[in-house]
Formats: sequence, C-alpha cells, structure tokens
Amino acid sequence: MQHRWYRLGAALAVVALVFGACTSAASPSPAASPSPAASQAGASGSAPASAGFQYPTEQISLTMFGSDEEPSNNLEKKWAAEYHALHPNVTVDPQLTPLGPAFDKLTVQLPAKSGPDMFTVFEPWIETFYQGGWLAPAIPAVFGVPDQKGIMDLYVPNSLDAMTRNDTVYLLPFSQPSWGLLINNKKFTEAGLSLQNDIPKTWDQVAALQDKLKKVDANGRIIQKGFEFRYTAGPHWMAMLFSAMVQDL
Repeated sequence: MQHRWYRLGAALAVVALVFGACTSAASPSPAASPSPAASQAGASGSAPASAGFQYPTEQISLTMFGSDEEPSNNLEKKWAAEYHALHPNVTVDPQLTPLGPAFDKLTVQLPAKSGPDMFTVFEPWIETFYQGGWLAPAIPAVFGVPDQKGIMDLYVPNSLDAMTRNDTVYLLPFSQPSWGLLINNKKFTEAGLSLQNDIPKTWDQVAALQDKLKKVDANGRIIQKGFEFRYTAGPHWMAMLFSAMVQDL
C-alpha cells in the first residue's frame, strides 16, 4: 500500500518559552513574583515596550535551556545574536538541551533556586512547573499593554489557554510545527479523488472530503473513517502525569 506525506498548516504547539523565576527568591506559591530574568525574557517580544518599562542598562548574561534539535538551536542562537545587537548589554546563551535530561535537571535545579534563567517546556510539564512555583508571570509593560488580557490579545484567540493560570500568562509559545498529512492513495482514488488536485491543504478542506471518504454500514456504524489523528501511546507522558496514581493502586 502506498502513502504520501503532505504538509498541513494547522498544528499543535507543544513547546513554550517559560519565564525562569530561579534567579530571584522563589515564591512558595504558584503565583511566583517576576524576576529580572522574567523581565528580560519578556523584553524579546515583538510588541514595543511601553513608556512604563525601562530596559536595564547593566551587563546581563542569561542562560537558556533551548531546543533539543540542532537546527532549532541554531535559530535560537541567531535570535540571541539579533537581540544582543539591539541590547548590547544583554547576552543570551541558548544551550542545546535534550528533552528528557532537561526535565531531570530542571526539577532538581529550580526547587534549589538555581538552573537556567529561561527554559523550554514540553506542554505536559506545564502543570508540574506551575504547581512547583517555578514560573514567573509575564510582564504586561514589556509587551506595551496594560494588563494580562492585553498580552492574550496579541495572540490568536485561545492559543495561550494552556499557558495561563487564573488569568495570568506564565508561558509563551514560540514553536508551532506543521503536521504531516498521510494519504492512503488507494482509498483516496477509489473515492474518485485526485492525488494531483484534491489533496486538502486546510482543515476546512479535510472536513469537506469526509462525505466522500467516510463509509458506514446498513446500521449507520462507521466502518471507514475519512480522517483520523495518528495517536501514540506516549509512555513518557503517562509516567510523568500518572505514575503516582499507578503506584498507589
């Protein structure tokens, strides 16, 4: 059976940039106070800072646990260099950091008020880091807005929901990769569709093809779906999120 891969624009953002609260005294509650590192993290946003925010003038060096892939890490280094050109007193060191070891290091370093100033977080980790009080809130003035809602309004509606607690933004998405759309050539063409002209490029187009691709039996039971997500077991997610519950059984 042949298949073809196509790129589909809509995607799930699973990585977020977190404001590291480790460089100042950590708050025991999830509502950690903004630290100098948090201020600098927010200052790299695209929105201009308001008159109420003053960029630091002293020499600042920030460490970042960045991407676990070299191409993305190279891009982070490029961004860091561009930011340094805008603010010569600020140096950012994005370090290539494998995902698993990063989690192990951060969950030890952050409670001890050490570790990097900024770090990337895999989405299933967010609640663990929030409950640990390891995240500093985003600073509205850095984005040139008066409040937290102003930050949310800078993004696609609802895109910050997973990164917000009690109407306060704690993380910012910076990676939104495309997903690959896998086409079953045989079933696609059997439905009278063309591999040259009918490949969907948007979710609306995927939905529009369902009447042709989906099949039901005489009882209305679906015997062939027109579309399905490719799910994986995610044992590492289960271990992180449910290990304590399983151990108590």
